[in-house]
Amino acid sequence: MLCFHLSGPDDKFTRLPGHRVRRFYIERRGRQGVLHFFDGTPTAVVLEVGRDEPRVLQWVGLTALRDGEQQWFDLAAQPTDVAALADPTLRLPTADPALSPDAAY
Repeated sequence: MLCFHLSGPDDKFTRLPGHRVRRFYIERRGRQGVLHFFDGTPTAVVLEVGRDEPRVLQWVGLTALRDGEQQWFDLAAQPTDVAALADPTLRLPTADPALSPDAAY
């Protein structure tokens, strides 16, 4: 996934061939940042300074925001190859068995 920071909601939409692009913003509330869809609907994603990976917080722009400020961005994702998902050498290790690709749901 690629993150393109914007100056605001009216910026030109990011177009990237072969990628699906969606517009979001993150709003800082104290130590937390709540991710919202472009229409203002909050998502279930809440990032927190001191809990989440600093690189992720910087990636979405949360660390540069003051309380109440927003950072708009376009997220671009490229569909994965289904065959690549089946390749066990491409799986990331995890200590949580619930997050394992082989976990029963």
